[in-house]
Amino acid sequence: MTWVVDAEFEDPRDADPACAIIFDHMRPRIGRVSLDGYSNYREPLPDAVRAARDWLLEQGRSQGLQDPAWSPDLYPSERREWDMVRAHAAWSIETDIFDQNDQLIAVFHDHGHSITLEVTQDEAAELSLALTGVATLVPLAELRARRDAERSAHRRARRRRLLRTFRT
Repeated sequence: MTWVVDAEFEDPRDADPACAIIFDHMRPRIGRVSLDGYSNYREPLPDAVRAARDWLLEQGRSQGLQDPAWSPDLYPSERREWDMVRAHAAWSIETDIFDQNDQLIAVFHDHGHSITLEVTQDEAAELSLALTGVATLVPLAELRARRDAERSAHRRARRRRLLRTFRT
């Protein structure tokens, strides 16, 4: 089932704890990670993130990528790889996490601004508990329905304001 982190992270520093919790809980399922070494973050990167980015660029070069920062495939089974991937995930334009069968199980998009997961109900319950105080995990369908209702309410309110303007 598709779940999303229901939070409005505007800064990677805010998204980083949620991304780290998700990485740690999903670690047994993770087979491969593909993430961009690029970041749209305008301020200087924290030292650990900059070191991770430099490491990612080196991995991309070693894989012979035309653009070494563009989504090198990583298999974070060793501690150093795990630490580097985990450090950069919330700062990346996109981080894609795959299971051992190469099925996409999580996406951190735009510095963790949007986080989508493919997890079971039980995994979602565990993650929800772990994310307490950081973010809320909800089914994607629920979030879409709520946002559709909010947009509809906004349109109705705008229509009423316009009608009042023309009636006076």
